Amino acid sequence: MTQTSQMKVVIVGGSIAGLTLAHCLSRYGIDYIILERRHDIAPQVGASVSLMPNGSRILDQLGMFDAVSENIEPCVFMQTWDENGRLLSETDAPILTGKRLGYTITFLERETLLEILYRHLPDKSKVLTGKYVRSIEQDSKEAVVVCEDGSRYSGDVIAGADGIHSTIRSEMRRQIAKEGTTKDLEALKRDEIALSAEYSCLFGISKPIPGLEIGHTHRSSGKGASTLLFGGVDGKLYWFLFTKNEERTFGDGIPRYKKGDETNHVAKYMHHHVSGNILLSEVWKNRIVANFVTIEEMENEHWNWNRVACLGDSIHKMTPNLGQGANCAIESAAEMANSLSKALRDDGSKPTIEDINSALSLYYQKRNVRANLIVKAANKFTRVEALATTGDWVASMFIIPRLGDILADRGAKVQVGATKLDCLPIPKRALEGTMPWSTNSGIGKEENRKRRAQLALPLILIALCFFWDKTPEPKGYSVMKSFSEVKLDMLSSIVNAIPLATIWTIESYRRGNALTIANIFPTTFLLLAQKFGIERIAPIYFFFHYVQSPQENFAALDNRLTNMAFAKILPLAILLIFLGPSYAIWSSIELESAQWIYDNAWYWYPVYLTIFLRIFNFIVKDTTRLNRIYKPTADLTYLRISYSISIDICAAFHLYGSLSNSTSIAFLTQELQPSIQPTQAILGAISELWATKQTSLYGAAFYWTFLHFADLKFVGKLKKSWLLILTIFLSSTFLAGPGAGLIVMWAWREEIMAKKHVILE
Repeated sequence: MTQTSQMKVVIVGGSIAGLTLAHCLSRYGIDYIILERRHDIAPQVGASVSLMPNGSRILDQLGMFDAVSENIEPCVFMQTWDENGRLLSETDAPILTGKRLGYTITFLERETLLEILYRHLPDKSKVLTGKYVRSIEQDSKEAVVVCEDGSRYSGDVIAGADGIHSTIRSEMRRQIAKEGTTKDLEALKRDEIALSAEYSCLFGISKPIPGLEIGHTHRSSGKGASTLLFGGVDGKLYWFLFTKNEERTFGDGIPRYKKGDETNHVAKYMHHHVSGNILLSEVWKNRIVANFVTIEEMENEHWNWNRVACLGDSIHKMTPNLGQGANCAIESAAEMANSLSKALRDDGSKPTIEDINSALSLYYQKRNVRANLIVKAANKFTRVEALATTGDWVASMFIIPRLGDILADRGAKVQVGATKLDCLPIPKRALEGTMPWSTNSGIGKEENRKRRAQLALPLILIALCFFWDKTPEPKGYSVMKSFSEVKLDMLSSIVNAIPLATIWTIESYRRGNALTIANIFPTTFLLLAQKFGIERIAPIYFFFHYVQSPQENFAALDNRLTNMAFAKILPLAILLIFLGPSYAIWSSIELESAQWIYDNAWYWYPVYLTIFLRIFNFIVKDTTRLNRIYKPTADLTYLRISYSISIDICAAFHLYGSLSNSTSIAFLTQELQPSIQPTQAILGAISELWATKQTSLYGAAFYWTFLHFADLKFVGKLKKSWLLILTIFLSSTFLAGPGAGLIVMWAWREEIMAKKHVILE
């Protein structure tokens, strides 16, 4: 018995999901037959589909992406408007998505995609049209599909790819009701009321209109209505009008529109802007074809039963606003084939019902959570664009337009965890992106923030210990020290601030830290450190930074990038802000003047640093927008200079301090011998207090740093052993001091994060 005859799948529905499943099964040597209700496998109904990277990668594995590419234009620009034509936002983030993942966002006619899928099938005789399925039967030996014309088709598995009004889903539920456990029946009750509709969609294809450019996407939001329009090949327009129904309906109560309803419906939205100066009426006037449907929404707990499983819209139906419907169907097809391949036996014998059930259960486990999360995200996005609530209105009009690439980041998280076909190699295009694909990442696989908080909890405890510590400074502190020693203490305070000020400032301008505490409040933390002591405030910063900045934030290479204007001027800022007060204090000839500089000029350095960076940000050319797409490592040269300057300053002061300490001891021994006994206790107390603070501060800093290095090792960006990591840390700290050692580690982290990371699963 050959592997081809081990298993046969009866695919009900010649949909995108069904045809893709046929391709995937054929790659595993699994036999199949497709039963399609329509007489035409690729009918023209006016529908278009959005192809996202998660769907395109699988089509590329199957060798069809080149054929798809001949029929698409990549999305390169997106503008968002309100219903009156006011521009809310514009972005080239679609290009960024393409650079990250290797595939662009695009649209094409559903008819075209179906035709490509059908044309590339190795055996078209396995596709039977005009087959309306009436019922199914299954037992321990086989599963049978019974058609309206009396024909019967048997196989080992029945795959329901027959859309939202799925006969296979209904038949599967009928069998669950007869055979299921109490738990199954409880889930079945929830599934039976899961299908609902609150929105409708009028969609179509129109002739080109001047002002709507090829490759440009336009979205518009209005109360109860939103639009989506894309300029495709030859300027052909793919468009959607999403509208809220009068009420939410369920199951059989969901309305089905008839021909002619679209004319009455669209009349109410003729003055809705699809872009700044183009109304929906213009798009409607130039229509080639249009269709009007209710948008169903559905999540299910039961995806499979014995030899039956569903995929695509028949089991995870979402609103179209996110453009993920077809792509999720393609993913489910690939995962079903992957899972069924696990039931193939090495000896060539047919898989048992237990093998089949186990394989389909694995398919459910692999796809259920991810698919349903995308369903939720799509359905929520529809409501946000339709301004369903006051919160949605605020989000659409004021928050989302100001998020920049954060929306692209969210979209990328939906993509990167996508299924692939395990039996085929990863396409070259997918490996050329700057963001690694991994089924262990993305939506539903985000790192647990509570766990990160638990790991970082010692940092908070260190901060609390210092806040609770009421030990007063030893009296006689200033009296017992010479003017030179006082100045040295002031300089020490300045130099000790350099490592953290440098790192915190860099982190505040890092793209992947957007909207985190490290991004919003760096100046506040630095000022609080001046007032309450850096040993009290720094551990708090470390805690929040670690919790909010996991490596998943920097999976895209461009999210490591810092603002380019800032990166260019940071080296100068370090020299002026830190060395300026240092030189002024050191050159002072009176204690009062040195103290004034320290208390006034230096105390407020966080404010001066921020002002300096903001002013020069307007003067220095900021190339971040281009660099994030075409050269995400462009800031490295400038950051290396900043890190080097900070390391050199800290190392020089550490060396000077080591030499001056020995000189001071000799001086005290020779000149202050008569009074050394009374003051020995005070000096010891001062030294002990200072050492405790410094040790705790740098202990917290290095713990924070090692947590981040553990992140790098966990995601596979760092392959070096902990022994080497500790060796570099200890040697740099011993030779150049703890401040320099800390910056050395963060400079190393920078280099690691700047390297392209590919995950081969």
